[in-house]
Amino acid sequence: MSRYLSIIEETATGFSAYSPDLPGCIATGETRAEVEREMGGAVEFHISSATVPGLTSGTRYWFRVAGVGTAGQGAWSDPATKVAP
Repeated sequence: MSRYLSIIEETATGFSAYSPDLPGCIATGETRAEVEREMGGAVEFHISSATVPGLTSGTRYWFRVAGVGTAGQGAWSDPATKVAP
């Protein structure tokens, strides 16, 4: 089982949390206990949804992403590397 650091910060309206190891993985809550619970769910969702079917286990892949919306396509991200589990 992997472990990921979560940073919890107090805000004017409660608490927020993020994981520097999982870009975009964030949570908020009115209490520390709530944000800890929500962050646990966010990490689980992030890890489970970050898989791409058809990749070969143990192989390193490079990924770039671009957002697409009503205004068109945004800029491509910098390349990121990931080894398939």
